[in-house]
Amino acid sequence: MRSAAVPPYYFIYGQHIRDLDPRFIHVERISDRGTLHHGNVEPHVHPHLHQLSYWLQGEGRFTADGAEHDLAPGTLTWMPASVVHGFTVDAAADAIVLSLSHDFLSNVLAHVDAAPVETLARTPLVAKIPVELVDRLRETFLDLEREHQFPSWALKHVVSAHVQIVMIMLARLFEADRLAQVSPPKAAALFSSFLSLLDRRFRECRTVDAYVALLGTTPYLLNRACREGAGRNASEVIRGRILLEAKRLLHYTALSSGDVAFALGFSDPAHFGRAFRAETGLSPARWRAQQRALAEVDRN
Repeated sequence: MRSAAVPPYYFIYGQHIRDLDPRFIHVERISDRGTLHHGNVEPHVHPHLHQLSYWLQGEGRFTADGAEHDLAPGTLTWMPASVVHGFTVDAAADAIVLSLSHDFLSNVLAHVDAAPVETLARTPLVAKIPVELVDRLRETFLDLEREHQFPSWALKHVVSAHVQIVMIMLARLFEADRLAQVSPPKAAALFSSFLSLLDRRFRECRTVDAYVALLGTTPYLLNRACREGAGRNASEVIRGRILLEAKRLLHYTALSSGDVAFALGFSDPAHFGRAFRAETGLSPARWRAQQRALAEVDRN
């Protein structure tokens, strides 16, 4: 019987250790080995393989070197070789897993002159990807899967390019998170600056990217600051400020819904109406009538 203190060593999960090609790469889904683990993968080790996994669906818990993390769609896990890891997930869970040899990864990272990437290469990470990167990463992993399923010439060059992009994106998140933990007041200062700018520019600036450019920051840092300061991401804070002004104009002025739309920078009153209804459940006219009825009750 295996000692509980010694995790099993695998090549790919469930396969005995064997020699591998120095340029080895492999792509598969968690569900491909579902009959082996049934959603419960015991802590184990890949001594010669690094693994990147993008979680497409389902939820669960992931363990890396004894630390537990939540799993949800949009989570990216990075496990360097020899990290003890495992997971327990629900029946719907699935992820695309890229396994690559140390030599392959070293060759990829040799072309990236960035210290955070080198640090990340040795550090296990379970990261919930910011919403603005989810679609991009999902497509990257789906591309990796397609390349592996239908290989063509220069396959490993394509995989190298994809891995390089993913590792740089992960390193950016890793470094931003590290800096935010070292100096948390910076997040508060960024949130304060954002709110001040939002009050002045919300009529013409409606996108997160616009404020990122004006503040000289990144979407990740701005969203993090907003979540810490308001419990919402930056796009939700922007929508909230526009909605607040819309309610003020509807409640305290006689402007028509169309005039309110134009005052807030909407080119189309119908667009304003749809956006207002999405946030409140009522059309601007119905909301105004409701507020006037409530005010009348209060007066009586």
